Amino acid sequence: MDIKISNIKERILYFAKNQNISYESFCESIGMTYGSFKGVAKQRPLNSDALEILITKYPEINCEWLLIGKGVMLQKEEKTIENVISLETSLRKELDLKNQVISHYKEKVTFLEDKIKAMGTDLESDEPALLQMIKEIHHITVSNAINDIIKVNEGE
Repeated sequence: MDIKISNIKERILYFAKNQNISYESFCESIGMTYGSFKGVAKQRPLNSDALEILITKYPEINCEWLLIGKGVMLQKEEKTIENVISLETSLRKELDLKNQVISHYKEKVTFLEDKIKAMGTDLESDEPALLQMIKEIHHITVSNAINDIIKVNEGE
């Protein structure tokens, strides 16, 4: 929906209201006072520094709407869709990496279990102790895998 507001300062106040930010707080956040947006001061040109701060601090605002009142107030949905696609790609890469770590540790556990079973012919009397050892090795390996996944997350 196009919102027709003729004055740039009025558009700025409209944006602040739309974002549920008090006029005073919003004006302060862009390096100005609310007094610059009232009465006769409303007709004076906007400070370019304030404009730069506004666009930097609130990137969702449509610059064309802000400057000349044309188009919609907020950036088009394509930007949001691009952000979602980018996030999805990142999450897929992260998931693949975590699956690789888990697969590596599963292979380790299988290798160790096979090695212990191969030793079993000589140690049948120690079967309960071996089973306990397998459980402990499995627990340690899973704990290490979880720690590696946490390290991967912290590195991103």
